[in-house]
Amino acid sequence: MSKLSSIVSIDRRFARSARLDADLNGTPPLVGYVLQASVAKALRTLGESQRDHHQGAYTWT
Repeated sequence: MSKLSSIVSIDRRFARSARLDADLNGTPPLVGYVLQASVAKALRTLGESQRDHHQGAYTWT
């Protein structure tokens, strides 16, 4: 039986969390990223919340 790692490879930058402040000097973190509809909706909701409620701090996990 083959190991999955011998069949599938993942670019190292996709195998870790994105940290915008630390990643700015390397490969741009969004190169190759495909924006999913659910993410677009979350960003839209975040923007609307900022506009309507003036919320200033967010934590995303």
